[in-house]
Amino acid sequence: ILFALADTAMGIAARTQNENVLTVIAQIDYLKAAKTKKLFATATSIKIGRTLSVYKTEITDENEKLIAICTGTFIFLDN
Repeated sequence: ILFALADTAMGIAARTQNENVLTVIAQIDYLKAAKTKKLFATATSIKIGRTLSVYKTEITDENEKLIAICTGTFIFLDN
């Protein structure tokens, strides 16, 4: 579930470039167990190119504790 949350957050962030995207590769590092009911995913761009872009998602819990970090490369399909 954490990977799906992270990938979705990065995909939505990539779509802000007004193009369809597809995940090329992604890696997640699980840092601690999630013990709260709510989780939050924040995706930020690391590099946006003409064809590929790289994003990072941080997943935190209700107490702002870092649960996981995910990085992913996305390809713009409309190019």
